[in-house]
Amino acid sequence: MPIRIRISRLALPLALVLCLPLAAQNPKSAPAMKGASTPHAASAAQRAKAAQLILLLHSDRMVTQAFDGIVKQIADAAQSVTGLNPTPENKARLASFDTSVTNMLDEQLSWKAIQPILVDLYAKEFTEQQLDAIIAFYKSPTGMAFVEKIPEIDAQVSQLAKSRLATLQPQMNQMFADFRKSQLAATPVATPAPATSAPAPAPPASKPQ
Repeated sequence: MPIRIRISRLALPLALVLCLPLAAQNPKSAPAMKGASTPHAASAAQRAKAAQLILLLHSDRMVTQAFDGIVKQIADAAQSVTGLNPTPENKARLASFDTSVTNMLDEQLSWKAIQPILVDLYAKEFTEQQLDAIIAFYKSPTGMAFVEKIPEIDAQVSQLAKSRLATLQPQMNQMFADFRKSQLAATPVATPAPATSAPAPAPPASKPQ
């Protein structure tokens, strides 16, 4: 039984973490981000403020929740392979597998692995003055409310998408079935090639006079 892991559970929170400052920036309360798309060398002060910002965004919480979700999916999939009544040997193998996978993921996807990457991204993309303005926004009541509401909004959007996809599924299935039939109908039926008679012998070459 193959183990299927939905890596999107990690990708979505990380994408949200990266997009929050741009999506929530208040043009009336902060300067325009001119040149923010051009990376530049980050100073120690920029890195410190970038680290402060990602904590204000609750990035640690989001990444940790995503990490725990992936670990649980793998553990559940491995448990389903082992079965409900595993032998002592299989239990030992399962425990060893869980430990190995968790350690591997911890090195790449845990908060301690992701945190310095996020710090680098924000520190290189924004100047110190821009980081000050963004931090000020997220420390404001409006900014804090925005961050607190994002998980709820994300859950509602996800549920809405699932509901609409479920409603459209029968129609999509029928459209795909009709398309498949049209493709099969349009495929030309191969007909046997007509029998060809043996080629006539070439006339003898004329002799020179």
